[in-house]
Amino acid sequence: MDTDAIVEDEQSLNDHISTMAAELQKPRPNITVVSERMKRTFAHRRQHIEGLTTSEVLDIYPALRYDHEVSLLLVMSLTHLTGSWYQ
Repeated sequence: MDTDAIVEDEQSLNDHISTMAAELQKPRPNITVVSERMKRTFAHRRQHIEGLTTSEVLDIYPALRYDHEVSLLLVMSLTHLTGSWYQ
Protein backbone atom coordinates (compact mmCIF):
# COMPACT_ATOMS: atom_id res chain seq x y z
CA MET A 1 0.00 0.00 0.00
CA ASP A 2 1.32 3.45 -0.90
CA THR A 3 0.96 5.27 2.40
CA ASP A 4 2.30 8.54 0.97
CA ALA A 5 -0.87 9.01 -1.09
CA ILE A 6 -3.19 8.66 1.92
CA VAL A 7 -4.30 11.86 3.61
CA GLU A 8 -4.91 11.36 7.31
CA ASP A 9 -7.28 13.43 9.41
CA GLU A 10 -7.38 13.73 13.20
CA GLN A 11 -9.85 10.84 13.54
CA SER A 12 -7.85 8.46 11.37
CA LEU A 13 -4.65 9.37 13.23
CA ASN A 14 -6.34 8.66 16.56
CA ASP A 15 -7.61 5.35 15.15
CA HIS A 16 -4.08 4.40 14.09
CA ILE A 17 -2.70 5.27 17.53
CA SER A 18 -5.45 3.28 19.26
CA THR A 19 -4.92 0.30 16.97
CA MET A 20 -1.19 0.31 17.68
CA ALA A 21 -1.73 0.54 21.43
CA ALA A 22 -4.23 -2.34 21.37
CA GLU A 23 -1.97 -4.46 19.18
CA LEU A 24 1.04 -3.91 21.46
CA GLN A 25 -1.00 -5.09 24.47
CA LYS A 26 -1.39 -8.52 22.91
CA PRO A 27 0.93 -11.34 24.00
CA ARG A 28 2.07 -11.70 20.36
CA PRO A 29 1.46 -8.40 18.58
CA ASN A 30 1.25 -8.34 14.81
CA ILE A 31 4.33 -6.29 13.98
CA THR A 32 3.15 -5.80 10.39
CA VAL A 33 0.03 -3.99 11.65
CA VAL A 34 2.08 -1.86 14.02
CA SER A 35 4.66 -0.99 11.35
CA GLU A 36 1.97 -0.02 8.85
CA ARG A 37 0.27 2.25 11.38
CA MET A 38 3.63 3.78 12.32
CA LYS A 39 4.25 4.58 8.65
CA ARG A 40 0.83 6.16 8.32
CA THR A 41 1.39 8.39 11.35
CA PHE A 42 4.96 9.38 10.40
CA ALA A 43 4.18 12.88 9.09
CA HIS A 44 1.95 13.60 12.08
CA ARG A 45 4.68 12.51 14.51
CA ARG A 46 7.25 14.71 12.80
CA GLN A 47 4.99 17.74 13.23
CA HIS A 48 3.52 17.09 16.65
CA ILE A 49 6.23 15.63 18.87
CA GLU A 50 8.37 18.73 18.93
CA GLY A 51 8.44 20.06 22.47
CA LEU A 52 7.28 16.79 24.02
CA THR A 53 9.44 14.81 26.40
CA THR A 54 10.66 11.36 25.43
CA SER A 55 8.28 9.89 27.98
CA GLU A 56 5.31 11.73 26.45
CA VAL A 57 6.23 10.57 22.94
CA LEU A 58 6.59 6.96 24.12
CA ASP A 59 3.21 7.17 25.86
CA ILE A 60 1.59 8.16 22.56
CA TYR A 61 3.72 5.89 20.33
CA PRO A 62 4.85 2.90 22.44
CA ALA A 63 6.05 1.11 19.29
CA LEU A 64 9.07 3.42 19.34
CA ARG A 65 10.34 1.30 22.24
CA TYR A 66 11.08 -1.46 19.72
CA ASP A 67 14.38 -1.45 17.84
CA HIS A 68 12.90 -2.18 14.41
CA GLU A 69 10.56 0.83 14.64
CA VAL A 70 13.37 3.14 15.65
CA SER A 71 15.44 1.84 12.73
CA LEU A 72 12.52 2.39 10.36
CA LEU A 73 11.99 5.89 11.76
CA LEU A 74 15.65 6.75 11.09
CA VAL A 75 15.46 5.45 7.52
CA MET A 76 12.23 7.35 6.87
CA SER A 77 13.74 10.55 8.33
CA LEU A 78 16.83 10.22 6.15
CA THR A 79 14.66 9.54 3.11
CA HIS A 80 12.58 12.63 3.87
CA LEU A 81 15.70 14.79 4.22
CA THR A 82 17.70 13.44 1.27
CA GLY A 83 15.02 12.21 -1.13
CA SER A 84 16.62 8.79 -1.10
CA TRP A 85 17.37 6.40 1.72
CA TYR A 86 20.86 5.81 0.37
CA GLN A 87 23.06 8.43 -1.26
